[in-house]
Amino acid sequence: MKETDIKYLAGLLDADGSFFFNYSANRAYLTIALDLSTGIDKDCEYTNWLCKEVGVKPCIHKRELNAKDSMSIKIVISKRSAIETLVPRLVKYLVIKGGHLNRLYSKWQEVRGRRLTDEEIEELKEFTKISRKEVGPVKAKEWLPKAYVAGFLDGDGCYTMKKSSGTYNISTISEVGDRIVADLLFKQYGGKLYYQENWIRWRHPLGRTNKSFAIKFLRDMHRHSRLKRHKIEQFLHYHSQRLTEEPPTGEVIV
Repeated sequence: MKETDIKYLAGLLDADGSFFFNYSANRAYLTIALDLSTGIDKDCEYTNWLCKEVGVKPCIHKRELNAKDSMSIKIVISKRSAIETLVPRLVKYLVIKGGHLNRLYSKWQEVRGRRLTDEEIEELKEFTKISRKEVGPVKAKEWLPKAYVAGFLDGDGCYTMKKSSGTYNISTISEVGDRIVADLLFKQYGGKLYYQENWIRWRHPLGRTNKSFAIKFLRDMHRHSRLKRHKIEQFLHYHSQRLTEEPPTGEVIV
């Protein structure tokens, strides 16, 4: 994978990924899991590409609540060679879960291949829970790479286009404990932060009153996005129209 692919994957994993240990025959296996859906990766193009790169097969199944809903996609990586290749590259760019993955990786290097006692496994499970609560990167971040931002927005971002009300924006939602990315997005791009119970939202308008920002931002995201490029293209098409042109009614939210 190219470095921009790693940066993008780091953003996507900070949004929709998890890091933990799986256990088999009292041995611990460090695991990277990514949750997607065919609603966002419609042709499984990114899923198939990523799985080929890391040498795994995706698990695709129907959502339980409604058979008409999109299919769930789960990508699970625990093969030793893939972990040893990916983790040292990912931890440099992860913002929310960087320290967490780095701690698990160090612990995995201590215990891998060894049969653990039941007590050791329970201690490892508790270690993992505590580690996840310690949010933050391995090294402090002052700036987010564009490919990382595109990945994070492809996971936890929402490009909203409500033409009938003239609402055009990009927003993210995170638990307050994971607010570090929202804060960095606000610092890097401006916009506003909103609080709602245990959640924090970052939002930036992308309408014609913010046209110069919107076009540059959208082009940057389009260059790196793998899952929401078609939505970004709708925004770019909107901004390419003449200012006097009356926009059609309807809305698009993703």
